[in-house]
Amino acid sequence: DVGFCVFEMKFEGDRAVDYRFIEVNPAFERLTGLADAEGRWMRDLAPAHEQYWFDVYGQVARTGEPFRGENHAQALGRWYDVHAYRVGELGENRVAALFNDISERKVAEAALRESEARFRLIADSAPVPMWMTRLDRTREFANRAYVEFLGLPYEEALAFDWRHIIHPDDIARIYAEQVGNEAALKPFTLEARYRNAAGHYRWIRSESQPRWDANGEHAGFVGVAYDVTIAKQSELELQAQVEERTAELRQAQKMEAVGQLTGGIAHDFNNLLTPIMGSLDILRRRLGSEDARAQRTIDTALQATERAATLVQRLLAFARRQDLQARAVDVADLLAGMDDLLARSLGASVRVAIDAPTAL
Repeated sequence: DVGFCVFEMKFEGDRAVDYRFIEVNPAFERLTGLADAEGRWMRDLAPAHEQYWFDVYGQVARTGEPFRGENHAQALGRWYDVHAYRVGELGENRVAALFNDISERKVAEAALRESEARFRLIADSAPVPMWMTRLDRTREFANRAYVEFLGLPYEEALAFDWRHIIHPDDIARIYAEQVGNEAALKPFTLEARYRNAAGHYRWIRSESQPRWDANGEHAGFVGVAYDVTIAKQSELELQAQVEERTAELRQAQKMEAVGQLTGGIAHDFNNLLTPIMGSLDILRRRLGSEDARAQRTIDTALQATERAATLVQRLLAFARRQDLQARAVDVADLLAGMDDLLARSLGASVRVAIDAPTAL
């Protein structure tokens, strides 16, 4: 599988211009496509053969320093891994070469590079951060949006620890969720506030899923992130509105229950006041003006029942959710009307004195 040949270098001045094959092994023709090469010059076999090869082999022949390297022989349409070294006596300018055809590997490498370049172009064109991690959680790839979010050079962005820019209120939760989800080896979503290069916190929703190598072994994770700040703010505002409306509903239900209770009490109280007021009115008419003291007592009682009736009407208005109409009250007159009632209720041992300005 390894090609071998010995050849003699031809120089013009200090420059190697050709070489003639002295010996080749059976694999030589298969690996080079050159038939009957022994005794023939390379320029005759492949006129377009690159000068690079003559220069390399000429250096080996003149200095005796061996060469090991890979290069493309375009005239032969192949890539070679070559180990060349000087043989024979000094001045014979002979070189031996061992070589392998690595064209398939080089084509595969070129295809891989092209694929990686296409992937990089697509990833860098995406407006959202994208990344790929290894098993140890270090990142081996990140796209342009990822790097721009951090505002760091590419290599520094790959090595950056995201925990340094997660909002303090989110870091414990996010770290616990990440560790648990990664251990499960299933796709997962995280949502937290991250500080961008401008120093502003943004709500970021990241979606990650495990990736596998050619042998089906877990190799890390691939992820993408979206800025959901506006949606999150709308969600929080909606949640606040729902909580506010819920509180208002609870308060309305509470007030409705209180109103129903108040209405029932007011009706019962009104049923008690009506016969009392009627009886006092009848009693006042029957007594006439014969007993002034009794009349004052009845008038005081009637005033009290009228105030109670007014209170009942207010309670009913509250129960029916009617607007209460405020009006001015003469406080001094109100207190004076209660003077006689208080004096009788408290007894002779207690003196009641009312000191209220008339304009109060």
